Amino acid sequence: MFNIPANNGTPNVAASVRTGNYFTNATGASDTNPYWDRDLNRELSCRQNFHINMSDGFWNSGNPAPTPVRAVPTGDQGLRYLDTGLTLPDGRDYDTGDAENKFFNRFSGTQIEPTLADVMFHYWASDLRPDFTANDATKLKVPAFIPDRSTNLFGTAVAPGTDARDNKEIYWNPANDPATWSHLVNFNISFGLDGTLPQTPGIYTALREGTGTWKWPYPVVDSDDGRKLDDFWHAALVSRGRFLSAKNPEELITALQEIIASIIARRGASTAVSVSLPIITDGTTGYTAGYDTTDWSGFVTRNRLDPLTGERIGVIWDAACILTGGSCPSTAQTGLTPRDPDSRVLITSSGTPGTGTPFRWSSLTTAQQARLNVDPTSIRLDLGTWTADAYGSQRVQYLRGDRTNETTATPRFRQRSSVLGAVIRGQPVYVSSPTAGFPDTFPIGSPERTASDAGNSYAAYQVDNRARAPTVYVASNDGMLHAFDGANGKERFAYVPNTVIENFRLTRSTQFEGGFTPTADDKPLVSDVFLNSEWKTVLLSSLRLGGRGVYLLDITNPPTSASTTENDLAAVPLWEFSNVAPPGDLGADCAAGSRHCSSLGYTYESVNIARINYGHKWVALVSSGYFPTESTDPASLSSKANQTSLLVIDLATGQLIREILTSSAPQAATQSFGLSQAIVMDISTDFIDDVAIAGDLAGNLWRFDLSGASPSDWKVDLMFKTYGAGGAAAVGDQPIASAPTVMADSTRREPIIVFGTGKFIGLPDRSAAIPQQSFYGIEDYGTCDAVNNVTACAAYPIKPNELIVQKITQAGNAVRTVTASTEPVPTTPRGWRIRLNVPVEPGERSLDSPFPFYSSNQVLLRSIIPKGVDPCDPGARYGLMVVNAADGSAYVDPTESSPARIVGGVVASSTPPGDPITLRGGGNVVIAGLTERDGTGGVVNQAVINAITESLSRADDIWHRGAWRDVLR
Repeated sequence: MFNIPANNGTPNVAASVRTGNYFTNATGASDTNPYWDRDLNRELSCRQNFHINMSDGFWNSGNPAPTPVRAVPTGDQGLRYLDTGLTLPDGRDYDTGDAENKFFNRFSGTQIEPTLADVMFHYWASDLRPDFTANDATKLKVPAFIPDRSTNLFGTAVAPGTDARDNKEIYWNPANDPATWSHLVNFNISFGLDGTLPQTPGIYTALREGTGTWKWPYPVVDSDDGRKLDDFWHAALVSRGRFLSAKNPEELITALQEIIASIIARRGASTAVSVSLPIITDGTTGYTAGYDTTDWSGFVTRNRLDPLTGERIGVIWDAACILTGGSCPSTAQTGLTPRDPDSRVLITSSGTPGTGTPFRWSSLTTAQQARLNVDPTSIRLDLGTWTADAYGSQRVQYLRGDRTNETTATPRFRQRSSVLGAVIRGQPVYVSSPTAGFPDTFPIGSPERTASDAGNSYAAYQVDNRARAPTVYVASNDGMLHAFDGANGKERFAYVPNTVIENFRLTRSTQFEGGFTPTADDKPLVSDVFLNSEWKTVLLSSLRLGGRGVYLLDITNPPTSASTTENDLAAVPLWEFSNVAPPGDLGADCAAGSRHCSSLGYTYESVNIARINYGHKWVALVSSGYFPTESTDPASLSSKANQTSLLVIDLATGQLIREILTSSAPQAATQSFGLSQAIVMDISTDFIDDVAIAGDLAGNLWRFDLSGASPSDWKVDLMFKTYGAGGAAAVGDQPIASAPTVMADSTRREPIIVFGTGKFIGLPDRSAAIPQQSFYGIEDYGTCDAVNNVTACAAYPIKPNELIVQKITQAGNAVRTVTASTEPVPTTPRGWRIRLNVPVEPGERSLDSPFPFYSSNQVLLRSIIPKGVDPCDPGARYGLMVVNAADGSAYVDPTESSPARIVGGVVASSTPPGDPITLRGGGNVVIAGLTERDGTGGVVNQAVINAITESLSRADDIWHRGAWRDVLR
């Protein structure tokens, strides 16, 4: 570029007008103007527009005013000049008399019209696509970008609970882009020439303060002096972009990298915050993750948390930056050295126990090489055909982080801005010292008790591992479960499940222009267990739409040495279980002893760990999962996709003990499909999980009795149906997609099962037009036995009209109260329900499992309110309510004459609410990462924050919960 001869004019002003007008066009969906579903022929109303202008900066060829843009809120059809006040599309005023915006309009010299800065400001200050908001003028969807909240120049601090954009110093800080309308941001690169204004921090500050002698000089039209370069600099900043100077090709590359980094910085998180401690102190940090849809790159950050509120207040490190190198917008670091792909510790296995191997081409099995040596565009699973492309070894190097083939012609792999893949559902999990809290009072004769008596106790295990290196585990859609150093963010190791190799997902993820391919995308479960005569810490995880399989890793001793090799971690992968037989598995499909079962669908957070009576075994409970409509798996059409079952797998061997079909229940269900994660409970307080409970997408609640000494004795009951008898109109109208929570009915002294309905899994779930959903509390009557427990047989399945009804009322400020409904109370109530039928919150549904506060017997109910199918208007509103687990009522303070029945409210947040944590010293409970600002930078109604805080204050401290508890205590 530096060697290209230049002649004629430099039409920067005219070119900027053409560029700005280009973004006013309604062209519909196309390859250059994408929508998440191009077939819908829509445009992204939250699309961010960027323009990179490279020139010497000496513009000429006239100074035409832009053709009138579309109508703007003030009715002004012409150019918006920097020296003229106006009202912006968000209703805020640009008043040239305000001290905070003197950076924009303080000039010297002879005025000309327009300057390049005038033009670029015009296309920032104008709503370029008012048709996006024509039907809802207040719905401005472009995300605000406010990285600098400092107020040191004018001294007006941001008041607590207020919108930072209402602070003029923050709003008119050129480093921030508060615009939520469709606008254009310019990045201007000058080829190494200097203007009349020194580009130093001191001069920049003086220009912002607007009180000294430094002003923006008006350029002279028919000259090539430095004042036009000042205008070039000014133009970039008033459009909220950046100005960079490049004197040689290397500096140009650096400038472009900084621009890309600035664009990437304007992104949001997709996971809730995971915390390093359940008690928040000055040193408590949180971990969150997310992704950028422009190239499906991901990030994992460690964040400081406000010790009083739990709000994220700063990024300490970003694991994606540490892996990828270069500039890191989230931490403001530059020049980071990328991780050498060959130095990364990446392992996989063949799916067979004890086969951990390096994820390197020469170490893979022949079967794995054959899967990775395939042209992803040729794969037709419905026909069972594909074509080898001989690029398997390069593909493995690409997956390890080699960037070479992202730019070469053959083979060409998908281009990435980050080596780390998108983290969509893989919420980070922080692991340090053992925390299960087993008291070493296992029954006499049990393996755990025998080991404890010999000195191999759980207490000793805790002591031996009290200084275990803190590690953050997170699954991402680069096909790996990553283990990051919790302190500095460096990758310790990563595991590539064999399932995503076997099903071609990993191969497809490398396809050039192939779009998003799900691979490893679920939240892992970590637990301390007793396996093979010793205590271990294991990680069990599923894959969501990435594959029909689960895997178990031994994470007792995470590697900490820089000299650790992949061969050193051969024992980390314990086993995989999937829908197809791994090498050496001679067991019959879904039979005892097998390591595969074709009933297993896509595993959406569908695993749990239990200790059962049969052989005192530790087992993995794996729900049969889903076959979503997005799946191209031909097995989705098989009969197996229309049945549900609970798979009980020996945790020590990965072999199936028994598949329990829901169809074996004595009670008939109209249909059953899509079993959710099972929760377990120890009824007899003997360290044996007697019962597992799970719902399904048809709306059934199933009870699995695992107390029998033999697998043949295990039974299943249909406890409850959400449909019929005063409930949902049809099967599937109220799906149960999250695990229930077991609490206590303080009156009956028996368990009560609390859960919510509704799902937010696939693309069809984005819609708010769904049947009304509910939260339920269902009484447990034990296992149906015609001889010993006829009560349960008579009760099951419990019907919706046998439940007490509690009613939600939502005030105009989104604060919620719960009161008893006027509906008749059943003669024999068998539980309760709360209908999610607030008129102003259509489409509300359960978000996650209810969070338990055992001592006070209350639960935190979490819901999501999607705004529709438009990804620019996503589900960023969340309901949070704390109710009595026994009857669904609000806590009432008996000392108050007119007790309030406030239970919480609805908030807007850029990330889903995390689990509650306790403030240092006990007392108040807060929700990690719940900010007082919504996803666009707007403030959450303070009344809602107060209501949620008040509701949580009635709950107990939560940090001391053990792994086992008496549900009736």
